[in-house]
Amino acid sequence: MEISYAKSRPLGFAKDAQDKKHAGFIFYIKDSADFEKKVLPSKTPVVIDFYADWCPPCKMLLPLLEAKVKADGGKWHLYKVNCDEPAVKELKQKFKISGIPHLVVIKDGKVRFSQAGGLGAREVDSLIEDFI
Repeated sequence: MEISYAKSRPLGFAKDAQDKKHAGFIFYIKDSADFEKKVLPSKTPVVIDFYADWCPPCKMLLPLLEAKVKADGGKWHLYKVNCDEPAVKELKQKFKISGIPHLVVIKDGKVRFSQAGGLGAREVDSLIEDFI
């Protein structure tokens, strides 16, 4: 079997397509450099969702966060970090991520909230209203 590298998609292609699908409110962080480029200069408040594809509480939290960010129409942005990716090890250490899901809220360049564990719809709404 011959592999044609010219036809292969770049790493992260599907995630970039997902970004466009969600009208620019949901983004994926690939590594620390990506974090510094996308999150740190953001004037818009940010919620970072540290997750893993295999994690049931993460899967339950995702639709709640997506629905809320879409409903709020750009008032804040959702950044997702897949904790199973080796390239995000530095970020996990920086934010002291020991369990998932783990949400971090950054506003005006400062961490305003950081907590591990799943949240329900009311808790997500309350978190966004309190910190964003």
